[in-house]
Amino acid sequence: MKLQLFRHPQPVPDQPRYRVTPFKSTGMYPRGSFGTSAARFFADDKVVFAVTPDVTWSREGDLPYSEVNWMQPELVRLLGALMFCERFTERRCRFYPVVHGDVFVSGRTLDFERAESVKAVRDTVVGIAPFASPSAELPDSHMDGLFKATDLNIGWVRRYWHAISPSNFVLMRAIQAMVKSDMLTNYPDFQEEAGIATFIAMDATFELVLRHLKSLGLKSPTAVDAGTWFHRIFDGPVGLPLPDPARFLSEFYDLRIRTIHPGSRYGDSPYATLAIDDRIHLRQALPGTLAYLLTQAHAPDFYDRVREARDQLIPKTRRDVIHARPLSALRAMRPPEEVCRRSGLSGIGGAVGRLAQMRRRVYGGLR
Repeated sequence: MKLQLFRHPQPVPDQPRYRVTPFKSTGMYPRGSFGTSAARFFADDKVVFAVTPDVTWSREGDLPYSEVNWMQPELVRLLGALMFCERFTERRCRFYPVVHGDVFVSGRTLDFERAESVKAVRDTVVGIAPFASPSAELPDSHMDGLFKATDLNIGWVRRYWHAISPSNFVLMRAIQAMVKSDMLTNYPDFQEEAGIATFIAMDATFELVLRHLKSLGLKSPTAVDAGTWFHRIFDGPVGLPLPDPARFLSEFYDLRIRTIHPGSRYGDSPYATLAIDDRIHLRQALPGTLAYLLTQAHAPDFYDRVREARDQLIPKTRRDVIHARPLSALRAMRPPEEVCRRSGLSGIGGAVGRLAQMRRRVYGGLR
């Protein structure tokens, strides 16, 4: 299959056009080909790229003027679907798209569920600048830029892709902010800016939680309502206590104030009172929250954590019965707080609580 390649957008009569975005080798990507029939992410030792329909934000109507609307909507949608597949572990996608290096291919309508369509795009762009070769650019000791897709809930990528609407501007902003945070982490000098980008994603997530609560009938939901919802959906099922105060990600909002406002109710500071772990834990928590808001469903690894928590509490003679129960029954069961503390298990928000306790011990003067 032969495709025409263009460095700049050019209309080709009666032919669809696709935007192919290169990625830097300094990112971390699932190895393989993932997506839907309309959009695809691909990574191997020779090249990393995403191919999406050539659609711009102008499709969404009269949006405000911006000179930093850097990623186009279908790329945001695809990367968001992959990020939402992340499990609550240390393994995360760390995308570094080179959006100003996009090229365009035209040809017949491509179905990216077919291997030959993906191969046609790969063969067209491999070896041309700025499409990176991870194996060529990274020394052997750092060949961790590609990881096994089984480290993610990769089977859910189509579900998330279909659930993400480019017209949901708050969600799209959250995804872009997480990608930008991951990009900035490549540079030690920009850890503060990486944290600020993650705070933007947190603000967007908070807004989406409030809108969800309104859809459930709450007229004017508060941060406490959002925090209570968060605990009920994520932390409660694995036995973590409701924090006090129960505001949504309250510890991180305190950090956000200190970071963005040099002078605040917490005092004056000549630098951001921010630890790198703050960004890591917050970045770890947000994709699962957004994914649940979209689908109203937990991915399978969440229930694995629930079962692990139950195993710390339930006598061995009862475990076979418990494992045979439906997931709805598992949700209703809650081990005591001390069991989870002893086991070190956490829900999506559990890292927040542990980090807060550590910070109070080490940086007691900050609160």
